[in-house]
Amino acid sequence: MDRKTVLGQRLTSARLTKQWTKQALANQIGVSDVLIGYFERGRRWPSVPTLIALAEVLEVSTDYLLGLTSEPPSKGPPTTG
Repeated sequence: MDRKTVLGQRLTSARLTKQWTKQALANQIGVSDVLIGYFERGRRWPSVPTLIALAEVLEVSTDYLLGLTSEPPSKGPPTTG
């Protein structure tokens, strides 16, 4: 599976976890819902600032969205030992 497909699946999953429409997510980061759809279908790749904004509002890491880690997003701040 290529990186765009992974990004699209994880972006969709994180958006649906928040129970947001594509339009609601788009409004949060200042882009169009069409662009969100392109990301989710793997047709476009977000710019770095857009990727960061997506991760921040969806409360996941950029590494998770990019498929660099398979760890699902955690709830709450990380704990230290």
